[in-house]
Amino acid sequence: MSKFGIVNWVVVIGYLTGTSIVLSYFMKKKKNLQDFLLAGRKMHWFPLAISILAAGVSSISMLGTPTYIFRNNLQIAVPNLLLSVPLTIFIGITMVPVFYLMQSYTIYEFLELRFHKYVRTATSIMQILTKLSWVATIIYVPSLVVSTLSGIPVWTSVILIGVIGILFSTFGGYESIVWADMIHFAAVMIGLTSVCLIMFLHFNGNIKSFWEAASLNSNTRFFDFSVNFTEEATFGAVLTSMFISTVSMFGTDQMILQKCFSAKDLKSAVWSMVGNSIIGIPFALLLIFIGLGLAAYFNSDNQLFKALLASDPDPNKALDKAIPFFIMNKMPIGIAGLFVSAILAITISSVNAGISTLATISLKDIAEKYIKAPWQNEEFSMKTSRWLMLGFGIIATIIALYVGKIGTILQIFAILYSFIGSPLFGVFMLGLFTRQANNFGIVCGLIAGYIICPLCYFMWDVNWVWLGTIVTFAVMSVGYISSIIHRFTTKDYNYSIYTWKYRPSN
Repeated sequence: MSKFGIVNWVVVIGYLTGTSIVLSYFMKKKKNLQDFLLAGRKMHWFPLAISILAAGVSSISMLGTPTYIFRNNLQIAVPNLLLSVPLTIFIGITMVPVFYLMQSYTIYEFLELRFHKYVRTATSIMQILTKLSWVATIIYVPSLVVSTLSGIPVWTSVILIGVIGILFSTFGGYESIVWADMIHFAAVMIGLTSVCLIMFLHFNGNIKSFWEAASLNSNTRFFDFSVNFTEEATFGAVLTSMFISTVSMFGTDQMILQKCFSAKDLKSAVWSMVGNSIIGIPFALLLIFIGLGLAAYFNSDNQLFKALLASDPDPNKALDKAIPFFIMNKMPIGIAGLFVSAILAITISSVNAGISTLATISLKDIAEKYIKAPWQNEEFSMKTSRWLMLGFGIIATIIALYVGKIGTILQIFAILYSFIGSPLFGVFMLGLFTRQANNFGIVCGLIAGYIICPLCYFMWDVNWVWLGTIVTFAVMSVGYISSIIHRFTTKDYNYSIYTWKYRPSN
């Protein structure tokens, strides 16, 4: 049964079984399409805030953040903690009202009003590619934990986790996803808190000893003010990348805003956005503490560190296994199972949200936009949504089998997002916050973004932390300048009313 032990596996299986029983209640409820995809637009802000947080943080954050601190330092984690609340307030005031008051299923309808229906289609396809890579990464990351603990191959873990995610996603509808996120997040907080307590008690509850052990290899370093595009975590790189990633994720990501669309009114939608970052502060602190705890443990026990490096022929992959390695060697029976349950819980939440988003975009922005037939009705749309969820879940699982070849946990998604998601973010920024941007400029901006990203990564040796910032700046600057030039040469001075100030009249 592996070193993980029968008791721990009983805890994990018991958690998944109990969650399934709770969700079965929602599976029996009869729903229309709005219930199925938007929870009937009747949700209170607090469960939505938890759901946004549970979907947004994902196993990438839950495992990637502590692992990054263990491998490096606090230079990425701390700015994110400080920026999250101010940025979500900005998003709640400027961006959420525009999308929510449109009363649509997706945010891409805004781009059709602002630019053209083909811009809506193109960006929808871009988001599908982005979210597919994201879900694949979400499936891959916890498979490292399951594989390390159970001894089964990583590819087998990927398939098992993919199947669990698909089963939880395809049935029950959006309301079940929101309430399941509440359960999952509670499990996550309990699991993380338990790990933190165990780490702290190992140093006899002495914070000075804990901090000194974590500081041995500079893991407690906060800032690097050097100016170097090849360095991973300089202050400038972290500040700009965190600003762009936060506003992009919470302000222009269909997965997050679909949860806001489920709110009963605009006030609830705004509070769900702001509330998620406030509730996320203790979550972020726990992740930081675990990262420092890993550093303290392995810095003070050279034999344990050597054993970790010996766990995989590739040193990078060995270091990515620090958390499951710690679970196997240091955590008590039962608590380890609780922590693995927390990892699977956050994975299920993220996969649920991701697959539902993919289905909604495909149905509303592509299928129903271009296919008009008499046999299309509410029941057909619901069945189509379920099949789309199933199909995207299978595709994401297949992609997850190859994700590990890209790099470390945080690098994987950052690189994928920079190639696909950053140009999309630039388009939304031009549409929301400028009146001058037009279709010609958007096309020029996207071309610039897709040219400069591979140049930066493959030819100019720009560090992955900078990629999203550079691509977004390229799309916005080239798109804006091209729009002005096009307006001047064609003498087209008609400006759209659809910016962040837009409010529907009814």
